[in-house]
Amino acid sequence: RGGERGWVSRGMLPAPLRGPVFGTPLRQRSAPVQAEDGWHIFEVLDTRTPSSRSFEETRDDIARFMTFEAVQGLMTDLRERGEIDRLYEDMDLATPPEADTPPADETIINESDDNE
Repeated sequence: RGGERGWVSRGMLPAPLRGPVFGTPLRQRSAPVQAEDGWHIFEVLDTRTPSSRSFEETRDDIARFMTFEAVQGLMTDLRERGEIDRLYEDMDLATPPEADTPPADETIINESDDNE
């Protein structure tokens, strides 16, 4: 499951990972850390001070998030309960069309574990 985790706060991580993640200096890697789901190594790419925006300042973001979650729940429910009729049997919907963009030459990996 290695890969970029994005921004994390202390409350988003299990207790055994908080100290190593937030104690690792900027642009450094943590020592290997064992948690319930295996071993991890973290690389701290950047840090920032948490936002202290008011509810009024975040109201629109919260509404968008809640709307997205509601739509996702509705779509999941419809897929589970509904019947799907394919109008075009010859279309291969599992294969995405080829992109005009060549594949990336580099991939940044920020977390490693031994559960793969």
